[in-house]
Amino acid sequence: MPRINKLTVALVFVFTFTVIASVRTMSGAGQDTARSGRGHVSSDEEEKKVKDRFPVVEYDAPEDADPDRRKERKEKGKRYDDYFFVRKDPSTEITESLFRTDWYRSAEALPVKESHKIVVGVVADSRAHLSNDKSGVYTEFVIEVKEVLKGEGGGAASGAKISADRPGGFVRYPGGYQRLYRFADMNAPAVGGEYVFFLRDPGASHNYGVITAYELTSQGVIPLDTVETFKPFTGMDRAAFLERVREALRASK
Repeated sequence: MPRINKLTVALVFVFTFTVIASVRTMSGAGQDTARSGRGHVSSDEEEKKVKDRFPVVEYDAPEDADPDRRKERKEKGKRYDDYFFVRKDPSTEITESLFRTDWYRSAEALPVKESHKIVVGVVADSRAHLSNDKSGVYTEFVIEVKEVLKGEGGGAASGAKISADRPGGFVRYPGGYQRLYRFADMNAPAVGGEYVFFLRDPGASHNYGVITAYELTSQGVIPLDTVETFKPFTGMDRAAFLERVREALRASK
């Protein structure tokens, strides 16, 4: 059973990754996912919605012909090299590889101190990419910034578009077979959704790293990541939630 040998996850925290849970297609009945008892167990419909938010990348996709874009993509993909995450010759019986990790154990419900940038924004685009060595896959999304709550500098001003990413995505192999690679309880935001994003500095990768996020809906706040840490704000009114974030920011100074 494969393991991840890369100990540093630049986007989130430093942890040792554990066992892979593989999802196999059951006899005409869709998929059965083994989920961690530590996290939220979704209904079948909710689970499908979570998975469908991850975009697809072709395993044999050619490199960008433009040298500047190609160089930038290589820089973005560096931190996902040496993941030993994506299989080169996968079994077609397995539709998903779900990696277990305790990434959330050091996370606060409102990680204002750990965040270099906190913004309210709408997801304008979402695409999957392989790392340079094709051992990792990550989802990159474009955020249209509506309000900056922390960190005015660095191109994250209101009205700007910024890029962020986190691990996970579908990989489609020659012949049409595809598999979803992701971390348990670490989800992808929906295109068109409005969120409060807690972001790490992009560094040399050009992309911000997502610590976590909360979706702002007419029915109330919905945590992006499905672990107990982020549940207390579920259903909270938008204005009340934003004020809680501002209070946490004031308290952190």
